Amino acid sequence: MEAFLTTYGDSRWMLMLTDDVERDEEQRKNAIQKATGHPDLEFKIITTGRWELKGAVANTFQSGRVFLAGDVAHSLPPTRGGYGVNTGIHDAHNLAWKLASVINGRSSPKLLDSYSTERHEVAWLRH
Repeated sequence: MEAFLTTYGDSRWMLMLTDDVERDEEQRKNAIQKATGHPDLEFKIITTGRWELKGAVANTFQSGRVFLAGDVAHSLPPTRGGYGVNTGIHDAHNLAWKLASVINGRSSPKLLDSYSTERHEVAWLRH
């Protein structure tokens, strides 16, 4: 059995199976008991569904005075080993120092034009 079992931290649990098999209620119950190693475990299935692994990168991270960063600029699949949050943090850092430099008069507003190009490339690399 290939699966991922995790908790939401509020007494709810989630089991994700890697196969693409339709299961009836009894088969779902058996899969949960097998995954937990507790054949007598009592539980209630709240919901079921399918999840598709995917990600997306915006076409641009800037439109005039509007800048995109983090998940709104790129959503990376969880199989990327934490790159999603780290890429978002780096977006914010890259944009913050550039904005500060322009606002404080140390740099031309043209500096901000480099943000989208630089971060877009990194987002695709992480994707």
